[in-house]
Amino acid sequence: MKEVRLETDRLILRTYRLADFEDHFKLCADPDVMRYLIGGKPLTKFEAWRHMAFLVGHWELLGYGYFVAEKKHRAGSWAESVHES
Repeated sequence: MKEVRLETDRLILRTYRLADFEDHFKLCADPDVMRYLIGGKPLTKFEAWRHMAFLVGHWELLGYGYFVAEKKHRAGSWAESVHES
Protein backbone atom coordinates (compact mmCIF):
# COMPACT_ATOMS: atom_id res chain seq x y z
CA MET A 1 0.00 0.00 0.00
CA LYS A 2 1.16 3.51 -0.75
CA GLU A 3 1.96 5.54 2.37
CA VAL A 4 -0.68 8.09 3.33
CA ARG A 5 0.96 11.25 4.64
CA LEU A 6 -0.40 14.57 5.91
CA GLU A 7 1.80 17.45 7.02
CA THR A 8 1.21 20.51 9.16
CA ASP A 9 3.72 23.14 10.24
CA ARG A 10 4.74 21.02 13.23
CA LEU A 11 3.64 17.43 12.53
CA ILE A 12 3.80 14.65 10.00
CA LEU A 13 0.86 12.22 10.16
CA ARG A 14 1.45 9.00 8.25
CA THR A 15 0.53 5.36 8.08
CA TYR A 16 2.43 2.79 10.16
CA ARG A 17 5.73 1.23 9.03
CA LEU A 18 7.47 -1.88 10.30
CA ALA A 19 10.13 0.37 11.89
CA ASP A 20 7.41 1.88 14.13
CA PHE A 21 6.90 -1.32 16.09
CA GLU A 22 9.30 -0.69 18.99
CA ASP A 23 7.76 2.73 19.67
CA HIS A 24 4.28 1.25 19.32
CA PHE A 25 5.19 -1.45 21.82
CA LYS A 26 6.52 1.15 24.31
CA LEU A 27 3.16 2.89 24.23
CA CYS A 28 1.20 -0.36 24.47
CA ALA A 29 3.32 -1.54 27.42
CA ASP A 30 2.88 1.69 29.40
CA PRO A 31 0.18 1.27 32.08
CA ASP A 32 -0.45 5.04 32.21
CA VAL A 33 -1.24 5.09 28.50
CA MET A 34 -3.15 1.84 28.28
CA ARG A 35 -5.46 2.36 31.25
CA TYR A 36 -7.59 4.46 28.88
CA LEU A 37 -7.36 2.14 25.85
CA ILE A 38 -8.01 -1.44 24.75
CA GLY A 39 -9.34 -2.89 27.99
CA GLY A 40 -7.24 -0.79 30.35
CA LYS A 41 -4.22 -3.11 30.63
CA PRO A 42 -0.72 -2.96 29.10
CA LEU A 43 -0.18 -5.27 26.15
CA THR A 44 2.47 -7.95 25.78
CA LYS A 45 4.86 -7.69 22.85
CA PHE A 46 2.79 -10.24 20.94
CA GLU A 47 -0.45 -8.36 21.65
CA ALA A 48 1.16 -5.06 20.61
CA TRP A 49 2.31 -6.69 17.36
CA ARG A 50 -1.20 -8.00 16.72
CA HIS A 51 -2.64 -4.55 17.47
CA MET A 52 -0.24 -2.85 15.06
CA ALA A 53 -1.10 -5.44 12.39
CA PHE A 54 -4.77 -4.59 12.98
CA LEU A 55 -4.00 -0.88 12.44
CA VAL A 56 -2.07 -1.59 9.23
CA GLY A 57 -4.83 -3.93 8.05
CA HIS A 58 -7.42 -1.22 8.53
CA TRP A 59 -5.60 0.92 5.95
CA GLU A 60 -5.06 -2.04 3.62
CA LEU A 61 -8.63 -3.31 3.68
CA LEU A 62 -10.70 -0.18 4.26
CA GLY A 63 -8.50 2.65 3.01
CA TYR A 64 -8.54 4.60 6.27
CA GLY A 65 -7.29 4.24 9.84
CA TYR A 66 -5.01 5.61 12.52
CA PHE A 67 -1.88 7.65 11.88
CA VAL A 68 1.58 7.76 13.41
CA ALA A 69 2.34 11.34 14.53
CA GLU A 70 5.89 12.65 14.18
CA LYS A 71 7.26 16.02 15.20
CA LYS A 72 8.85 17.74 12.22
CA HIS A 73 11.67 19.43 14.07
CA ARG A 74 13.39 16.19 15.09
CA ALA A 75 13.64 12.56 14.13
CA GLY A 76 11.66 10.02 16.09
CA SER A 77 8.01 9.31 16.55
CA TRP A 78 5.38 10.58 18.92
CA ALA A 79 5.94 7.58 21.20
CA GLU A 80 9.47 8.80 21.96
CA SER A 81 8.08 12.19 22.94
CA VAL A 82 5.61 10.61 25.35
CA HIS A 83 8.37 8.72 27.11
CA GLU A 84 10.71 11.72 27.38
CA SER A 85 8.57 13.48 29.98
